Amino acid sequence: LGIESTLRVAKHLPMLHPIGVADPRRTDTDHLQRVERQLQTGKVKALKGYLGYLYYGPDSPAYVPYYELAKKYQIPVIFHTGDNYSELAKVKYAHPLLVDEVAVDHRGVNFVMAHFGNPWITDAAEVVYKNENVWADLSGLLVGDAEYFRELDAAGVLGRTVERVRAGIEYTGQPAKFLYGTDWPLA
Repeated sequence: LGIESTLRVAKHLPMLHPIGVADPRRTDTDHLQRVERQLQTGKVKALKGYLGYLYYGPDSPAYVPYYELAKKYQIPVIFHTGDNYSELAKVKYAHPLLVDEVAVDHRGVNFVMAHFGNPWITDAAEVVYKNENVWADLSGLLVGDAEYFRELDAAGVLGRTVERVRAGIEYTGQPAKFLYGTDWPLA
């Protein structure tokens, strides 16, 4: 699950809970059995799919074994949605409307769209609104350090971003379906 170092740190910080990687390139039986053994410990609290960074949409059959494990162990599947930080990523795989496909087909799994699908906030809001098993986090809507954020604020970018997010949350009518996140160290 790509979490060995996090598990070592978590031994010293009991409030830290690892999130494992749901990797659609790794669906062999041995790997999935190792994933399940890790989930059985209860230490891993979610699985994350890196849409766009890996060239698979959430509707790829390769994710299905991870959805089945998430359902069995009652943990959410988090998807990177929206803009990608790498020029090698392919944003078509990270569009939030693709999450609707799996939310409908896997009603027993809870999904979280990381980054509220930014810049497709309205599309992401529709997916949250429509599906009782979908939430969004508000991390990484902008990327930069404190000095860069001061520049964005002076240019009005922060205020416009807040308004776009506010409009998306209002559209859903369900503010409790939004999670705080930092996306540290990128933001």
